[in-house]
Amino acid sequence: MWTVATFVLLVGGDKRGRAQRPFYRQLIAKADMLYTEHLDREKKTAKKRGGK
Repeated sequence: MWTVATFVLLVGGDKRGRAQRPFYRQLIAKADMLYTEHLDREKKTAKKRGGK
């Protein structure tokens, strides 16, 4: 059985006085990093439980 899940990661910040494009690039990079860390933790947890 396959399970499909969709996630949205919300990252916020104060962009007053900052250019829009670099601001959002930084937020996207942070969101990517946080999601990668989450996946790494999930993989470690699955291995401890005997999964893949």
